[in-house]
Amino acid sequence: MIKFNYSGGPFGDETTNYNVETDATYVIQFIQEVLKERSHEWGEICLSKEGSHTGSICVCEYRHGKITRRATEYDSYGVGRIKSIYANGGWSKMSYDIQVENYDELPKQSREEFLQVYFGHE
Repeated sequence: MIKFNYSGGPFGDETTNYNVETDATYVIQFIQEVLKERSHEWGEICLSKEGSHTGSICVCEYRHGKITRRATEYDSYGVGRIKSIYANGGWSKMSYDIQVENYDELPKQSREEFLQVYFGHE
């Protein structure tokens, strides 16, 4: 179950901020929910340390129920324990930032890989 609670906007590009509620405990469970329940969307799923709203690990880019790009350590990031989820988007694009309790235990991601997964830059 994914539930959106308005937290700001709309902004100039018609996007809105949301706090997200979910039954998922782990990042991989949330990704599976997004792919199933929000199959009309596209965007990115990123992780951040508790207290930050800016993702420093980009786990994957998804589009219409499928993962289109994913991090090298995708499986390792999937075991992140969800603390809270923030989203920003509108129309059909939705980007998720998941704060995880065990962030410091997860593999670090280079800036180059972040950009490749998030934007598709090689």
